[in-house]
Amino acid sequence: MTKITLGAIGVLTLLLLASGWLIKGLYEDVGQLEQANAQLAVSLQDSKLENENLRVEQDRREQAVLNAKRSRDNAMKSRDEIQKQLSEALRNDPWADGRVPDAVIDSLQTGVSPDKN
Repeated sequence: MTKITLGAIGVLTLLLLASGWLIKGLYEDVGQLEQANAQLAVSLQDSKLENENLRVEQDRREQAVLNAKRSRDNAMKSRDEIQKQLSEALRNDPWADGRVPDAVIDSLQTGVSPDKN
């Protein structure tokens, strides 16, 4: 064999070794990337679950706020109706605008009927 042939074989051998080392490194990188992808997939699933839980909680709270507003509105309507009925009742009551006699006030405060005195 000539020196050129031996040199070429040496260079090819070095190239094969370098290629093998490069391929091994690439396989290791691929393995690390696959592991990172698997971790990201798990993280994504966790995030989806957490987002769904947050959406359900937000919906529950929005419904609670809506229910509270409806209750408040109903209470205000009831209050307004009662005030209207009271105004109607007092409009025709002769005692509504007059002064209550002191004897009546005293009897109401003490619980004694004015007729029994």
